[in-house]
Parts: sequence; structure tokens; C-alpha cells
Amino acid sequence: MRHALLLVVAAVGLAGPAGPIMGCGDKLGQGTFPQIVVEVDSQSVQNDGATFFGQALQQVVAKTVTVSNGGTRALRIDGIDWDVGEGGARLKNQYVEIDWRGSIDAGSFPYEVATDNRNALSFAIEYTPPLGKPLDDFTESVLLIRSNALDDLGRERVTEFRVRFTMRQDVAIPRVTPSSYNFQNATLAKGETQEFFIYNDADLATAPFSITNVYLETPSNEFTLSDTPASGTIVLAPGDPGYRDEEFKVTYQPKDDIPDSNAIIIQTDVGAGGTLRVPLSTGTTRGEFSLSYSHVDEMDFTNVTSKETRSVQITCDGPGPMTIKAPAITPDEARQDFKVTAWIPASSAGASDTEVTSWPRGLNVGRAIRFDVEYSPATDGTDTANGTLIIEYENPDSGEIRVPLLSGDPKSKIALAPATDLVSVTGSVTAGETGTRTVVVYNDGNGPLQVKGARVHADFDLPAVVWSLGASFAPFTVEPGGLELIEVDYDLGQITENDGRQVEYLAITYFDDFTQQDQDKLIGLSAEESQGKANPVASLGAPGDYAGAVAGAGFDLIGAGSTAAAGVIESNAYIYYLVDKPAGSVARLNAQAGASVRFTPDVAGRYGFELVVYARDGNLYLYSEPASLTLDIGAAP
Repeated sequence: MRHALLLVVAAVGLAGPAGPIMGCGDKLGQGTFPQIVVEVDSQSVQNDGATFFGQALQQVVAKTVTVSNGGTRALRIDGIDWDVGEGGARLKNQYVEIDWRGSIDAGSFPYEVATDNRNALSFAIEYTPPLGKPLDDFTESVLLIRSNALDDLGRERVTEFRVRFTMRQDVAIPRVTPSSYNFQNATLAKGETQEFFIYNDADLATAPFSITNVYLETPSNEFTLSDTPASGTIVLAPGDPGYRDEEFKVTYQPKDDIPDSNAIIIQTDVGAGGTLRVPLSTGTTRGEFSLSYSHVDEMDFTNVTSKETRSVQITCDGPGPMTIKAPAITPDEARQDFKVTAWIPASSAGASDTEVTSWPRGLNVGRAIRFDVEYSPATDGTDTANGTLIIEYENPDSGEIRVPLLSGDPKSKIALAPATDLVSVTGSVTAGETGTRTVVVYNDGNGPLQVKGARVHADFDLPAVVWSLGASFAPFTVEPGGLELIEVDYDLGQITENDGRQVEYLAITYFDDFTQQDQDKLIGLSAEESQGKANPVASLGAPGDYAGAVAGAGFDLIGAGSTAAAGVIESNAYIYYLVDKPAGSVARLNAQAGASVRFTPDVAGRYGFELVVYARDGNLYLYSEPASLTLDIGAAP
């Protein structure tokens, strides 16, 4: 059986599009005769000739077909349609169609083309690649044109003229991540650098491609490219043992306070869609996100006794894009009971979801990634471990989404704030500055957390000299979703290290429901000489800045009003955490993030927040006092 697509053209007395198209071919026969001339994208095609579709990267590719008269007598087109093979099957690829473009249609035949070609036929053959999956049909499409034409000698009748449209089986699909970037942390004193990765789509590509050029769309002294791949650098096909992404960097160093924009142009040897454009902007256009779960209990598999899969979907709500990084499950014990896979949901009815096997992945507004978590309970009667699904993202701030994974018998899960696992102060050693800091104990599990003890010590469990407990410790219990505070005091005058920095530890003893033993959870306590430099000042604004906040609706806590004093506040130098929340709330906030962070209160009542920022001055990091904010959150309307 012939694998071809046949288009048949027939003629009627209908005027075609204006504009003469000169025919080609020698007219050496006797008398006058019609002669058919077929061009595809302005290139002449011989009878039974082939033309190739270039690569189509999730977009329609069209080839313009022109049928003109190269003879000295009117050419009658009797029909244009797909050819028919053995058994009457049309020789047509399922992704290829005729687009008549409004000048004619399938019912316009027979049709006469004048010798001056004022009404030559023009239409398109369109290839629409499948969405969200590799090309799975490489059948040729054969276009059959029937007419009264003679050959170029005027001796033989050419009543059937065929053009074969073939599909490329080896497809390279260049991608770049992030697909756009907004520089929001650069200052006049310090630039911001972002890494970009050029890669071959792991889900759809089957062939390598070459990078031919990487350059800025507009020459600039504020945007600078570095480490760009050399012309001719090959990005192999996914799955090739030597495959690797190609990396380059862009640095934005503003010269004034006026917002700037530009774009990176990445040229490859791939055809349609092979040139990538990455918009660059400055200021803040964040890509916010929302989470949705497939199960009312989210990822709480407590009392589930058989294998079960549940899903959490991350959707980019805009207005800017975001980048999602590879998921991870912690701690190690939980990886024995939980497995995560990621999927891009199908974009059309009947299509299949696409598994994500390469990271990071860019998410434009409205796009989503679904994470399937499979829970496999132990078969030997032992209990399973609680864990956390951690998904890092950039929007363009860096952050992480933490989804608790609970299973087996109800168990507690301890977490401490600040999220840096370090309480840091900077000040004057000679002045003997003193003060108090707060460590927050959260219970992210679904069973009561028993905290049995707390002590401060130096390395090797030696006595601490700078830090001490703020009050005598009394054992306490933290209910699921709850929090408790432990205060620690410091005296910088007690620093003994020659470099002016001393690190000690707060050890919190708790009962681990999984191991059925007491365990210690450590958080570092750092004190350092500020070398006479002023600390930054953290700010969360005033309660009036958050007027109208209600339960169930997310809002941004804004740390942008913080000031650096000495040094520069860098990206992700903002440490946010909850210190109070109403009874019944299981809302969480314990993040190291950018100048704002999203928080969603779950019940009405009073919430307390703290923010610490740090600034870098050379090799010295200066820490602010915590900024406090108390909000009375209203009930959902």
C-alpha cells in the first residue's frame, strides 16, 4: 500500500485570486495546449514530487500550494482532493488538512485557469502537530490534482498530478528555562545575575539540535551575557548518555532608576519554532500560584491500609510566569513509603497527560503541573513515617511549597523557625549588647507533639557562654497544627572567639512517634561582632496595609519596606515566620523568601508574624531585629 496523501483539483468558471503567476516549462509541441505548473512555497514541484514539513513545535505549519497554467490554452482543473490507496483509504496523515483560504473550496470544480494566470489557484496544506505528546503518525499525505493538462511537449495527457507531503520523524525541540525573567533585586550598587538553561524537550524531542547564536535583542550596557555556548554547540537528543543542558548567564546592572527591558534571542538550526525569545524585564511581575488537591484530606493518609495515590496541582495564576523545580520528599524514612511523579495535564479533550522527567519547568499564566503522590503502607505491620513533599519554585523570588505527607498511626512532626535553622544577631561585643530572640516550635503532624526539654550548649555539648534559655524550661505539648515559643537570651560581651563570631546551639528534646524514642532537634544560635556597622531594619508595614484580609483568601506579607543600612539586602534575605495564630488554625508560614511572601489564613482571628532581614557587606552578614506584625483576620464573606 502506498503511504501518500493525494489532493485532487477540478476546475469551474470561478474567478480566483488576482495577481499573475508566470508558468514554467517548455512549449515545444504542435499547436496550443494547457500545461499544469505546481509550486509549493514558491518552489516548483514535479509530478509525484515530495515536499517536507519542517519541525512544528506545538504550532501550525502551513505550506502554500499554487496551481497555475504554463500553457497557451485555458487549464481546466477537474478536482483537488486527497489520493485514494488500496481498499479506498485516503492517503492522508491525520494531522494534515487542506485550508482553501476562502478563495475556493472543494465544491468549486471544475475551474479554469486563464493563460495569463490572473486567477491562478492558491491554497494551503496545514500540518497541526499533536499537543502534549510526540508525533505518532508519520504517514505521507498525497495531494491529487486532476486536470486536462498535457505534458511540457504537448504530447502526453497529464490528467493526474500528485504532490507528496512527508513528515519528519527526527524532531528536535529547543527549549529554554526560565522562559522569561524579571530582575527585581538589582540595585545601582550591585547587579543581579540569572542563569538560563537551553535544553531539548525531554517529553517530545527525538533528535539533537545545534545552537547557532545567543545574543541580546537590543545592545545594552545594563544587560550583559556571559558563558554563552559557542556557535555550533550541539544539544543531544534526550536519553543520549552524553546529554546535558547548555547554560549561560545574564547580569542586569542598572545605571539609573528607570525600568529597563530587553530580550535574549537564541538561534538554532531547527526550522519553524527553532528561534527562542526570552523577554527580560525589571521591577516586579510575580507569578503567583494556587494549590488544589484531589482528595478532601489532602496528603493525610492516616489509617489508609492499601496503596493509594492522591494529587496536588500547582497552577500559575500570574500575572507573571514562574519556574518549578524538581520535587523532593524528606526525610529519608518517608521515601520508603511515598513516591512522587509529576505530570503536565492534557490541554485538549482525549489527549494524554505528559510525565515531567526533566527540571526545572517554566509555568506561564494558566498552566499547571500535577504531582501524584503514591502511598504504599508497610506490609509487615510496622508504622510508616511522616514526611514532607518539597517543591522549590521561582516567581522570580525563590521559595518552596511544603506539603505534609502523613500516614499510618497519627504522629507528631516537629519543625522550627526561623527556616534558616539559625538564629543570628550582630552587634557590638565591646558594648556587651544583650537581648532576646524567639525560637518557634511547630507541630506539622497529625498527633500531639511532646516537647520534654530544652538546653543551650556549645560544640561537643560544652556549656554555652553567649546564649542561655530565657526562662526555666517546663515540658509542653503542641497540638497538631499548633505552635509554641521558646525564648533565648544573648550577651555579646561573652564572645570569646578571635574572629568575633560564636555559634552555639539550642537542643529541643521531643518524643518521636515513629521511632518511639526521645530525639533532639537542633537550631543554631549565632552571635557576631558587627564591626561598627549598622544593622538593617526589618519592616512588615502596619496593620492598615492589610485591611480587608479574611480567612481563606491569600495575601502578601510585604517586607519591601525594610532598609539595608550598611550592606545590601539580597534576594531571599527575608525570613518570615508565624509566632501566633488562633485556636483551630493549621495555617503555616516558615519561609526564607524575597521581599514578599504569600500567606493564607484558614480561620478568623488574631495572627502574629515576625520578619528578620539580613544584609551583606563584603564577607559580613548583618541581621536586623525581628519586625513584628499582628493582624486581626476577618471571617470569610
